[in-house]
Amino acid sequence: MPNAFGIDFGTTNTRVAYCDGEQVKMVPFHSREHGNTYQIPTAIAYHRGTPVATGFEALMPPRGSLFPEPLKWILGQEEPVEADGESRDRVDIVADFLLRLRERVADSLPNAPLERAAVTIPVHYPPRAREQLDRAFRKAGIEVSHFFFEPIAAIYAGLIGEPASGVTAVFDWGGGSLDIATVQIRDGIALTRQIDGWHRGGSHFDRLVAQQTVNDFLARNPSIEGFPTDTILDRMKVGRDLRLRVEAAKIQLSRHPEASVTFLTFLQGANINYRLRRDEFDELIAPDVRSAIARLERALRASGVTHTTLARLFLSGGTCNIPAIKNRLATDIAGHKLVGSLRLPARMKDSHALGGLDDIGNATAVGAALLAVHGSEPVFASAIGVRLSGEQESFHPIFREGERLDFRPKMERFFVTDARAGVARLLVCDQDDPVIQPSGRLLRVITVPIETDENWIEARFTLDRHLALKVDAAGQQNIKRDTFGRISSWPSEPAWVQSLNLGFRIPDFTIERVLTR
Repeated sequence: MPNAFGIDFGTTNTRVAYCDGEQVKMVPFHSREHGNTYQIPTAIAYHRGTPVATGFEALMPPRGSLFPEPLKWILGQEEPVEADGESRDRVDIVADFLLRLRERVADSLPNAPLERAAVTIPVHYPPRAREQLDRAFRKAGIEVSHFFFEPIAAIYAGLIGEPASGVTAVFDWGGGSLDIATVQIRDGIALTRQIDGWHRGGSHFDRLVAQQTVNDFLARNPSIEGFPTDTILDRMKVGRDLRLRVEAAKIQLSRHPEASVTFLTFLQGANINYRLRRDEFDELIAPDVRSAIARLERALRASGVTHTTLARLFLSGGTCNIPAIKNRLATDIAGHKLVGSLRLPARMKDSHALGGLDDIGNATAVGAALLAVHGSEPVFASAIGVRLSGEQESFHPIFREGERLDFRPKMERFFVTDARAGVARLLVCDQDDPVIQPSGRLLRVITVPIETDENWIEARFTLDRHLALKVDAAGQQNIKRDTFGRISSWPSEPAWVQSLNLGFRIPDFTIERVLTR
């Protein structure tokens, strides 16, 4: 088998797993303050537009000016951003971090250069951000072999360690997003039945605590005026430094009933020494936890699964290490079916590695590396097509369930029943079951301008390698063609469908283990 890296490029931290074809290990990163860890802060510091430090070093003064925004979420737009007073391209900033990441991996694994990797992305990560992330990896000298949705990678790592037939679910909550997926094992294929995402995670919890800490500080120091809380946290270096201290306190609360946030000479010589109890923290994040569990409940119901019939609930992501979240999921949904640690078979663990293979925060990176090494081919977990209007609405498939991902464009023509309004509507749907869902489940309505005397529209469906579906559509009279009659350009920007239900073929050596449990 070939070797492979799996990279979980996270909002707060980035994790890298390596598989040599048989055994997998987490890549350790060393710092003087933290020793060996299996995650590196997704952070970079600049001095006059030049990168001077990444990871842990970027968080320590006086190593330049810390770039203030999460690197993962600056992608998706074209306008440049400012790095320590200098204008920089967004892709270049992420590439700067990834280049240093590549060097750090080389320090840990000198005989396995990071030149190619499987990379995970959130379910609702914007299509343009996916493309820019790909460019950033290439600029850093790393070829992206595969893109996998984060919950799909996590559930693969979970299934290898805890095989299960029936419907399983993954609750993958990281620093920047929550991703949920339900997966059914059928005929050697893991088919995603429901998928959902939420751009909210552990970094938002950090902000809630930071806001509370600043408000307490200002109340204790009434002479300090003219500093609104949001201004301190978003525009001042002390605010960004405070959020780092809050994150450390949050992690401490997972093991202790109380933690402290300490910051000497925070503003105008005054200090912060804020005590936070775990029960206070749990109450602060409770609305978000309720919303997250409600999303999971909806996904289970839509998959036809009850708490009784659910086979497993796999946890993934660092935010799931918060005791309140684990306890609520166990009590409200999964009980003993909750898998709250990564349990790989002993034969797959590198005996010479330092560890890290039990932490659920590493499941996404591990799953990506294993998917790439095992040659597991992504497939459509449900049919993707167009709902056609008529006496009875019908579903016209473009891609079929179980079909391997094909990145070549597919052309289709559709009859327009009434063009008098000057527009046609293309209803893109997916379909799990033709009996239960004869017309499919609506994913996107695409409005297509047409001439009032037209009878047909043409559409091109292209699955992007970044796991988003691009749809170009226009009336025939508005399409430009070359001298050979081929379409040379479309009159409008394409529409995107990004939350596709994708699955994977289970490698032959694991099928029997999964299906016999």
